[in-house]
Amino acid sequence: MVVAEGYRIGELAEKSGLSKRTIHYYLSRGLLPPPKGAGPRSFYTEGHLLRLELLKKLQERYWPLDKIREHLNILSDEEVRRELQELQRQSCEKPDDSTASELKLLEVLETQEEFAAGGIAEYLKIDVACGISLLFPKELQEKHLKTVLHIVRYARKLLLDGGG
Repeated sequence: MVVAEGYRIGELAEKSGLSKRTIHYYLSRGLLPPPKGAGPRSFYTEGHLLRLELLKKLQERYWPLDKIREHLNILSDEEVRRELQELQRQSCEKPDDSTASELKLLEVLETQEEFAAGGIAEYLKIDVACGISLLFPKELQEKHLKTVLHIVRYARKLLLDGGG
């Protein structure tokens, strides 16, 4: 139910696509500011919803939660809104086809627990288009980067040009 001041936890969960439990977890980790008010009268604002959306986008880019917390804590609600708009614009804009511009899209990722089992410390990430990313072990960069960039070009053509 939407309250005059904002959203109750159930409404925030529904709008964000997250469970109430996950939202409470993010609150306990300092990823979100506390709700306005107290007890059963507490409510969440549009700023909370925007922060949850940005948090999800940063998680898709494999940011660790501690890094996300630091980042979100220095942003105003308006800055969060602008960053979300920029990420959306970047994810669906048609990229330049040159290898140099594609290399700028590479992002070194910190080891994630699920990746660490393979003994590989770092991965490279290339944002293909519209929220789709390709990861490959950094140690294979020299040997396979050119081939991976060809794959990325083809995938972008399929996704952004509708095939052909």
